[in-house]
Amino acid sequence: MAITKTENILRIIVQNPTGEVGDFDDPTIIVETEISLDDPDDNTLPVKHPVRKTIEKWVRAVIEGEDDVLTDISGEDTMVQAVCNAVWTDA
Repeated sequence: MAITKTENILRIIVQNPTGEVGDFDDPTIIVETEISLDDPDDNTLPVKHPVRKTIEKWVRAVIEGEDDVLTDISGEDTMVQAVCNAVWTDA
């Protein structure tokens, strides 16, 4: 049988900016997931691996004088996109 890979979101954390110099003014989104590899015919599986990803609203410009750009969240899970859009409002 083939190995199947699944990824489940365990939690989404909204972290307020620290206020430190150089910090962005928008909250950071931390997504904790668990990747599982399984094969029902293999008794040594499943294997689970935790993953933690930090997403900021802005991508800092690499070249001095260029503007920071918004982070592209279109490839994220729809739940992560919904949280980002709710938290990163302009209001």
